[in-house]
Amino acid sequence: MLNKDQLEERVQSLEREVDELKTRIHQLENKMYFGDERPFPQKIKPDTQAKKPITNRSKEKVQSAPLQQKKVNRSSTDWEKALFQVWMPRLFIFVFIMGVLWAFKAASDYGLINETAKIAFGFVASGLLLYFGRKQMKQDRAKLGYVLLGGSIPLLMLTTFAMHSLYGMVGPAAAFVLNAVWIALGLTLTKNYQSEVLGMISMVGGVLVPFLIESETPNPYVFLGYETVLYLLFLSLSIRFHYMMIYYGSSILLNAALYVFYSFAGSFDPGSSVAIPIIIQYVFLLYYFVKAKTRVASQANTLLTSLFVTYVWVNGTFTDGGITLFLVSFIFIYAVFSYMRRSEPEKAAMFDIHLIVLIAFFIIHTVDERLITSLLLIQGAAAYYSSLKYPSLLKKIISLFIYIMAGFTVLFKGVIDEVISIETFDWIVLLVTFAAGAKLMRKHEKIKHERFMTISSAVFAVLTLIFTTQFTMACVHDMNDNSQRLILTFVWMVMSIASIAAGVLKESTQAKYIGVSLLILTLLKLALLDIPYIPLFIRAILFIALGFVGLIVSRIFYRKK
Repeated sequence: MLNKDQLEERVQSLEREVDELKTRIHQLENKMYFGDERPFPQKIKPDTQAKKPITNRSKEKVQSAPLQQKKVNRSSTDWEKALFQVWMPRLFIFVFIMGVLWAFKAASDYGLINETAKIAFGFVASGLLLYFGRKQMKQDRAKLGYVLLGGSIPLLMLTTFAMHSLYGMVGPAAAFVLNAVWIALGLTLTKNYQSEVLGMISMVGGVLVPFLIESETPNPYVFLGYETVLYLLFLSLSIRFHYMMIYYGSSILLNAALYVFYSFAGSFDPGSSVAIPIIIQYVFLLYYFVKAKTRVASQANTLLTSLFVTYVWVNGTFTDGGITLFLVSFIFIYAVFSYMRRSEPEKAAMFDIHLIVLIAFFIIHTVDERLITSLLLIQGAAAYYSSLKYPSLLKKIISLFIYIMAGFTVLFKGVIDEVISIETFDWIVLLVTFAAGAKLMRKHEKIKHERFMTISSAVFAVLTLIFTTQFTMACVHDMNDNSQRLILTFVWMVMSIASIAAGVLKESTQAKYIGVSLLILTLLKLALLDIPYIPLFIRAILFIALGFVGLIVSRIFYRKK
């Protein structure tokens, strides 16, 4: 029986023999294929011996050269396409339309053509643009075709505008119908050729149509209905063909048109009716967001922006009851969606965000002014806790924003004048929610523990010191100045002792250092502010007490070390 050492020697010997055999086999293979003993790890076929081997470096040169040349050529072609096929037609169709308008003006100034001929020429020019645009599309010149087709729509609208407003050939009803036909034509071209440029041109022209028609008895409800229907048409078009420019542009143009109408309504007071199209817009944006399978993030951002815009319109035009009804209705809707769509995290987070914002609006609008700050503090803390349970960065940001704004309101709201007051309640809510929130963040967030503990403890200590000072002064406001200073100094001293004791018992470095800092702050207050105003006897008591506390604290630290 072999022992352990002998077995190890035998294994090592066998390994050396195997290595020698591999080396000899390798050398034999090289001799067979190359006639020498040069190492070459892979076998090659006999019929390739006569061919000169291609090194890796030469392969790289052979492969990379055509690719680089191809890349350069493609880059050059892209520039030519962008300049001569895309931007040049767009520039010169604008130049062409301006030339047509100036030609009308010049011909009119020189008396060459009458008004009827001008209108006829405008429609003929539009027809020619449509004809040649379609012809270019059939001949695979899509970029030029889009521009020609797109140029025909505004030219038709301008001709109709001249026929109605400048020359009075048709009334407002006929002009409106004609412009509606041109918009329908633009929508049809957009759908058939799937061109976002055509859609944008038709959309802008469509929004401007009511402003191009003069009427002695304008009907504002027709205007609102028209703009709403037009928006819904282009919104559905943008969703179907993923036209993001039309998606964003239609929302912006609707708000702009309604703002102009609201600002220059004249004797007519639209009241809350002007906000109805905005609410409809918001509802349909929500509908398409719920149904969305793609581009969820972009639709979510638009929906959130629309919420703020819609609330501004509602808050500015609705009565208090109407505002409350609007907020309660959508709070209920988003609560249902938030519960039912938990399986879709991205959408559920957006529903939660809308719910948070709407609840904040509801608190601000309906709750007594004295309780708003405390409720917003509680709501911000609760919303942040929800963002930890169902993670969302935007939800965290909005929750923290609500909480911080409410916290600043507490800080700058005013000094506590009475012991039992709304200000006292606000401060207690701020301190409790801050402590609970810091504990939750320390437990759930991925942040550096020690640094966070230091910062949060320091902020909490400052807030507590401000509250305690204000509360103490409210308690002793009937006493004389010397008594107030004495009591406040003792309160600070007790707070420092309590902080140090808590740090020792719970082994919290932050609490101990905060206690020591507060003790030093008390000494500075006593030395710089209180000495000139307090009697010698009281001064002696304070310094003896403060010195004794400092020595005890030093002894505690020494023993602990």
